[in-house]
Amino acid sequence: MGENKVTNQEFFETWKKVCNKNEKMLIKLSDFPTDYTNLILKNDNCIIEQIADKFGMETSPEYYQIDAVLCKQSDYFQCQSEHKTWGARTGYWLNQIRVAFEHENNLKSAYQEIAHLLTTNAVTKILVTYAEKEKTGNHAKDFCKLIDNLDSYEPYIMVIFGCYNKTENKYEWIGYELKKDGPNEILCD
Repeated sequence: MGENKVTNQEFFETWKKVCNKNEKMLIKLSDFPTDYTNLILKNDNCIIEQIADKFGMETSPEYYQIDAVLCKQSDYFQCQSEHKTWGARTGYWLNQIRVAFEHENNLKSAYQEIAHLLTTNAVTKILVTYAEKEKTGNHAKDFCKLIDNLDSYEPYIMVIFGCYNKTENKYEWIGYELKKDGPNEILCD
């Protein structure tokens, strides 16, 4: 894994491994959206923290309204100013966002999250949402319509769809990079 960049492929493979490790709890909480989201984003040792740890990073939750960002300690800087216009005189900010991560239980709200990621300056941009397996390709194509008219568009946003298979009682994760010429499915070994 690159020291400064987490690729979509690396993130997707790590996401799948960590979610498979936590699958029993994901299934148990799947009917309780708040608890489910807390398992992904907010609990001690939540899934996003486990992923950050695998990349030697830490998380900063709700940074500029992004559900979670992954960063290294060296990405933080402290600012002390007598003349700044916001509250405290000392603050900590990031000089870069290595991974911007959005999680959306409701597929209809995923469009807003993609728009948010489009306006976010980050090395890697990830959205996790949920859909029926056979519809993920069509949803990914529809998401690509949001980027059709952009002059430039990089890095590519990756959308990971969680697809719950009730018959097998397990999640399957399907990842796509959103590109102007259509979505590119990300395959794992």
